[in-house]
Amino acid sequence: MRAKACFLLFCFMLLLFTPGCSQVNQLNERLIVNGIGVDIEDGAYVVTMHVFDAQRASAGGEESQDIVVVTGRGRSVIDAFNAITLQSGKEPLLSQNLVLIVGEDTAKSGMNNVIDFFIRYYETRPTVELFVAKERTAREVMNCNSDGRLISAKDIENLADSGEINAEQVHSDVLTLVNRLQDESSDGFMIALTMSGNEEEGIVYVDGTGVLKGDRLVGYLTLEETQGYLLMTGEARSGTLVVPVEGVGNVSFSLIGGDSSIDAKVENDLPVFDVSIRADLDLYEIDGNIHQKYGLDMVEKMEEAANQAIYDRCVQTTEKLLREYQSDIFRFGRRMLQSQPEYFKSRVQEWTSVYAQSTVNITVESDVRQEGQEINPL
Repeated sequence: MRAKACFLLFCFMLLLFTPGCSQVNQLNERLIVNGIGVDIEDGAYVVTMHVFDAQRASAGGEESQDIVVVTGRGRSVIDAFNAITLQSGKEPLLSQNLVLIVGEDTAKSGMNNVIDFFIRYYETRPTVELFVAKERTAREVMNCNSDGRLISAKDIENLADSGEINAEQVHSDVLTLVNRLQDESSDGFMIALTMSGNEEEGIVYVDGTGVLKGDRLVGYLTLEETQGYLLMTGEARSGTLVVPVEGVGNVSFSLIGGDSSIDAKVENDLPVFDVSIRADLDLYEIDGNIHQKYGLDMVEKMEEAANQAIYDRCVQTTEKLLREYQSDIFRFGRRMLQSQPEYFKSRVQEWTSVYAQSTVNITVESDVRQEGQEINPL
């Protein structure tokens, strides 16, 4: 009897607290958002969205043609969203969003102005792919057409995965950036996205890495410098390395793996970081006479050339980040905090200037092997 009474009470509570059907927004009453771009223009937030058009989708056709572009302005990100609601009569549904693109000028003014909404609002996905529009506004990228079709948010999201292929691209999402912004021992970065041509006919592509100092965009790493960063942090898993070798020509290697280690210490009251890089390389192409035979001495020469190329790339990356941008996306500060906590804590207030005076010692070891059918055996 007591169990029955408890069951009836439970059913009553469900009826009491479950909202009625009239309070639930159906999908056809929401704007299903696939992509979001944010700019700040003349002191106002401009939000550009790719929105799924159910009516177009029901008529059939290409997936990219099922998307329409809508724009709203406001005093904040949520205010700009409300402006879009007033235009359409529908509330945006953000749980299906794939990408967040921030205009260059907006990123230079500070990411804290933008990112807060995308962490606090309950419908947003904190793991959404994050880009900065290099030398462009987010609105331009979001409105770009190619071959008569809108470049969709899905197309842009696919670009974020290309780093697994080419080792020239970082992974960047909202949550990762927020964690770095809250960490006093490191700086953040974003995938740099740019556009050739214009909105009527253009191409959107990845063009390096946007580097932050604090929450502000201060510059970019090239694709090669980004590869140097990934090699130094042990995050390079695949990619291509083309190296000129004396007596042979250009030799193309495929990066198939590797690792790195970073040791932090203090010398003469300044930070010193020892970075050891190991790269596993496949020999894929030799730009020379296919009838030419190469011996083991030449293999060693190729390895030395690969080591030097990786070293030069990493030094170039380090110099730009430390001396020019004074940005610690390497998270060297965290390494120092772990190994020399007292030193770091005594320098944390001036870490940017101390970091810029750091010494970085880089050593590279590569292991080259041959891959594929050999017309010309080594």
